[in-house]
Formats: sequence, structure tokens, C-alpha cells
Amino acid sequence: MFLFFMNAFGYFLYLIGFRGIDILSQGLAFILFYIVQYRKKLIIQNIQIAFPQMTTQQASKIGFQSIKSFCRTMLEFCAGEKLYRKAKVEFIFSENFIGVDKIKLSGVYWLSIHMGNWEVLSYSVSKNISRAQGITKKLGNKLFTQWVFNQRSKLGYKVIDRDSSKPAYVQILEIIEQHGAVGFAVDQKRPKGEWLPLFGKMTKTNNSLPRLYFKKNAPILPIYIKLIRPGEYEIHILDELKLDYDDHLTLAENVTKSTLQINQLTEKMILANPSEYLWSHNRWDLKI
Repeated sequence: MFLFFMNAFGYFLYLIGFRGIDILSQGLAFILFYIVQYRKKLIIQNIQIAFPQMTTQQASKIGFQSIKSFCRTMLEFCAGEKLYRKAKVEFIFSENFIGVDKIKLSGVYWLSIHMGNWEVLSYSVSKNISRAQGITKKLGNKLFTQWVFNQRSKLGYKVIDRDSSKPAYVQILEIIEQHGAVGFAVDQKRPKGEWLPLFGKMTKTNNSLPRLYFKKNAPILPIYIKLIRPGEYEIHILDELKLDYDDHLTLAENVTKSTLQINQLTEKMILANPSEYLWSHNRWDLKI
């Protein structure tokens, strides 16, 4: 029954297309943000950490757009690959882009954040550059988690299995060894992460990417997606992030230094498109 409902709902969303989904997202966002007030206080506080001079009213406008972007992402994901094939996606490469051939020869760590439709991002990169693989959290409900896993498989990108007998980090290193591509969303807190500043406020930060990089080098390419209009996107691939290993420092110190670099890059990426960033995550453990 669950799968029947999800498939029927996905087909309905496919029929109404990108513009219909945009209108539906507007309505859902209005209900969530202004009526239910889902994490509204947290969202505004998060935005004002990044933009200290911003008024509550200004932050509220960005917060609403953020929720709308999230709703759009989820609804388009439900519609699936038939809808994604209709999307118009333009890749915007940095002047110093290393080239697709080098990515396929050396493997790549894609560095991303929860901004814009990250599902379209993964789909487009897998289709046009190199099949993306990444780790995701379990979503609570087993049936829903399996549906999401299957949906992503249909879209052409793979989820690394946390429950495998082989640890996730070993799977990642093997993918890089085989010149594959691994995606990392680096913008959310990690309970066992390092306390480092993000927009000037300390937060627990995921340092797994530098740890893996110092075990197995491959280019780290920052990437994000931006909505132009319903059904049209730009994917921006930035200059390679180079993490230098300082022999005068310990491994732990090098990881900390590199993780701080990643936080600074995360700030720049968020500032490039704040209205599509996922501000509802409690990044700084705020009391609400």
C-alpha cells in the first residue's frame, strides 16, 4: 500500500511538472513556515548568525524561501527520473577546472552542502561526469528508507551501505582507488566532530573528509546547484580545494587545519545562494 501510494503520488507530481510543483511548494512552505511555524524560530536564529545585521523580517523572508526550496526538492524527488530527464541543467565550471578526463582517471571527492536540489545535482553529475556515491543517514521508517534507496538507484547514483560488513570508510577508499566519485555533504553537525567556528560561532564539525583525503588523495571539488526557474538549474563546480599536509604538525592537527578550511569554504558557498540553503538544521545546537 505504501509503495502504491508513493508511486501514484510521484506520477501525479510528474504530470503537473516543474511549474505545478513550484506552486505546490509555495503553498506547503506557507503552511509549514507561517502556520505550523516548523522550526521558524531556529531558522531565523541560524540566518542571523550568518547575517548578524539582518532584521528578523529579512531573515524570515529568506527562511520562507529556504523551506520552499526544501519542499520543491522533496516533491521533485518523489516524481523521480522521468521528471529529472526534462530538467535543463547547465554546468558552470571554474576557470581552473581540472577537466572531466582527470576526474575519471583519478577519482574525485565532491564537496557539497544542503543547498538547492541536491538530488538533481547528484543525478546530473552521475549522468554527465561520473557516477556519484555517498553516505546518507537512515530515515527512521524502514520502508521509507528502502523507498528512498530504490529511488536514488533509479536516478543513477549509489548510496554507500552503512550496514555492510565492510566499514563505510573502507568502501569510500575503495571507490577512490577505483577512480570513482564520492559525495560529501559537509555542512551539518556531527556529534563526535571537532568544535570549530562557522560564521564565527563554534559548532561540532564533520572532519571525515580530511581524514580520508590524507589516507587516499584525490581532487576535492566543491560543487553546488542553483535554481534559475522551475525546471532549470545551474551546477557550479568551483576550484579544486587543496589540503596541504604540514610535516611539522601531527595528523590530528593537519585534520583540524583542513576542516577549518572546509568550514570557511562552506561559508562562501552558503553566501552564494542563502535563500536555497537548508537553514532548518540545528547546526549550532541552539536552545529553542
